[in-house]
Amino acid sequence: MLGPSLQTPELLKLVFKVVKYWGIKEIRVTGGEPTLREDWLEIIAALSTLPLKKLAITSNGFFLEKELVTLKKFNCNHINISLDGLQADKFFKITAMDSAPVLSCIRRAKELGFVVKVNTVLLAGINVGINDNGDEDEIDDFIEWGAKNQIELRFLELIEIGAATKIFPTHHFGVEDLLQRIKINWRVEETVYPPTGTAFYLRLRKKRSDDDCDGRVYQVGIIASRSRPFCASCDRVRIDQNGIYRSCLMEKKGIYLPSLSERELSQLIVKKKKVNVGNDNLESNHMYEIGG
Repeated sequence: MLGPSLQTPELLKLVFKVVKYWGIKEIRVTGGEPTLREDWLEIIAALSTLPLKKLAITSNGFFLEKELVTLKKFNCNHINISLDGLQADKFFKITAMDSAPVLSCIRRAKELGFVVKVNTVLLAGINVGINDNGDEDEIDDFIEWGAKNQIELRFLELIEIGAATKIFPTHHFGVEDLLQRIKINWRVEETVYPPTGTAFYLRLRKKRSDDDCDGRVYQVGIIASRSRPFCASCDRVRIDQNGIYRSCLMEKKGIYLPSLSERELSQLIVKKKKVNVGNDNLESNHMYEIGG
């Protein structure tokens, strides 16, 4: 059931109860874009008073740089930033925005000592694979850029949800195709999913020839929710701005937590369940509302 939108004090009160009752130790503020909400720093400040092991934020990076020092003050030390194109023209084709503020934010976050991860959504024909203009993709450039800047880079499969359902048939690029693409120029060693993780990692060494590799080791993460679902190791839960709880991004409906009594909320069994990724029509589920 979809309830009325919660005011910030109501939302924070609910989150504080959930942390207490469910034993939550890590919180990530995401969206949509958190920095577009007028009181987003007020929310971060409140969350920083909780006994958490980790407070994090996911952002597109356009408006974040000017608030990085404030985030540090609130012990929000982990930042994920979306960067779907290194080349300015490809970035603009995807976002209709200039990439310079995002790259500047990433550099500044590293300088200030944040733990920075960069998420790159794979889009066939745009930033991976040969596009209509015959241009090479950016896979090798991304890997070397991440290593040079000591940033954890993660390639993400496009998720068939919300607006992406329309472009999914054309632009989805699966992880097996990605591995074949990477193996052209790199010696690849796969690792297993870490406990409670959503990404598996590749240890890469660049090929000098078919029989020889560079000695340097690069690491890249891959989140492949479609090709390699990670339900068994995922321990994430989501609460949106309306107080709706979902155990998975791909759930069509959630539980409206404000409708529960104190007793019901405290006794709610948080169960992860395997969702049949790709089997449901999730066009009406928008990631910016649920928290991608």
